[in-house]
Amino acid sequence: MKKQKNMSVNRRGFTLIELLLVIAIIGILAGTILVGVSGQREKARTGRALETMNSVLPYAVECYITGTVTNSPQAGGGNILCGAVSYPALGDGCQYNTGFNPVVNGEFRATCGTHTIICDVDTDGNCEVS
Repeated sequence: MKKQKNMSVNRRGFTLIELLLVIAIIGILAGTILVGVSGQREKARTGRALETMNSVLPYAVECYITGTVTNSPQAGGGNILCGAVSYPALGDGCQYNTGFNPVVNGEFRATCGTHTIICDVDTDGNCEVS
């Protein structure tokens, strides 16, 4: 009886092309996810700053109505609005625009990335993102 040589090679593992293809697919998926997540981070940061400014707004409106002397905010917050209420820090790259006094200008503003948050004290008493 003749022995036949087994011509098929029993290979284990992946070829270089298969590995490169998988790495390319993972890279494309990761790039797509990172682009989507980066926009959500800015929206979350702006939303957090909006909520913080909404918490100060009733005090600013009260100071405006009573005519109490107010201070313009410092960029990082912390100084006194009026009475014992101070501007809270907005954090994460958001800062108050220092030229707006709630009683004098009727509003105060903050900037977060490409968004501006405007809180109207003299008209509707709302904060809006533009």
